[in-house]
Amino acid sequence: GLVDAALAPLAHCYLNEHQGLENATSERLAVWIWRRLSEDLDLEAVRIAENDDAVCTYKGPAGDARRSPA
Repeated sequence: GLVDAALAPLAHCYLNEHQGLENATSERLAVWIWRRLSEDLDLEAVRIAENDDAVCTYKGPAGDARRSPA
């Protein structure tokens, strides 16, 4: 589907090899994913969880990428 296609370039590689992810933080990864999906999907947020305690939620350009408790 659309999500699989958007994330496929990230499989089996170093994230920092992709344009826009040279400094691949959770916040930048959330924005990168949002930009690839938001034209085709009505997104509410993109959430990246590094582990149970480190979570980033991006709510689009009007919002911002924030770390929040899981």
